Amino acid sequence: MVGGFCTPRSTAHLTLAFVACILRAQSPPSNAPSFEVATIKPTNPSYGGGILIRLTGGKFSATAFTLRDLITFAYAVDSSQITGGPDWFASDRYDVLGKPEKAGPLSREAARAMLRPLLEDRFDLKIHLESKPMSVFVLTIDKHGSKLRTRAPGDGGETTRLTFRGATATGRNVPVAVIAEELQDMVLGRPVLDKTGLTGTFDFDLVWRPEPKSSGSADASAPVDPNLPDIFTAFSEQLGLKLESRREPAKVIVVDGATKPSEN
Repeated sequence: MVGGFCTPRSTAHLTLAFVACILRAQSPPSNAPSFEVATIKPTNPSYGGGILIRLTGGKFSATAFTLRDLITFAYAVDSSQITGGPDWFASDRYDVLGKPEKAGPLSREAARAMLRPLLEDRFDLKIHLESKPMSVFVLTIDKHGSKLRTRAPGDGGETTRLTFRGATATGRNVPVAVIAEELQDMVLGRPVLDKTGLTGTFDFDLVWRPEPKSSGSADASAPVDPNLPDIFTAFSEQLGLKLESRREPAKVIVVDGATKPSEN
């Protein structure tokens, strides 16, 4: 959910290092946005909630994030697209709070731009980028055309909001790139590549038939409406978008080094 959203943890790991190209991470330009004040501290051991990001009040906060989780947000990738890192990389959890130099609403893109150099500084993070063929989902426009409800530029509408609750999703004023990103985080657990070519922002409502739960889960016996479509059919029928599984080159972040941050 944009503005305040939970991101599930993924246990996928990369085992193949087939390199198509290597792109060295570049230092941000001198006029790039940055945090005026930022703190990073270990998450309280008594905290029992999930990982959470908030972009509210013009500030950035991340709760109970591992360094791997922070990288997934900073570089807009799935955890399956990250490899390497020290042994604490995906286990030690931190709370991050950042106040930008400039006041005002904070977008996801601006938060990411400020978080990347912060991770390099406080975690002494060193990475490089590679491309590797992997299983992904590709999002394109269905043959009958998009059914997303277009937002007119400057319509004075509500702020960007995207919420996933169970097998439903509601979006208001949302770019397709954000739909793809949240879809990979909240539902599919695999990179989703946006190849729709759609620009601007959209409204939509989506409902699909959830996957059956394992017999050991708490809601395994919860009734499921058999008349609901699976998520692939729902995307086609309700949004006019085609979601299909492919094997394609995708960005992979290789962590060459990192150290635990010092106390703020």
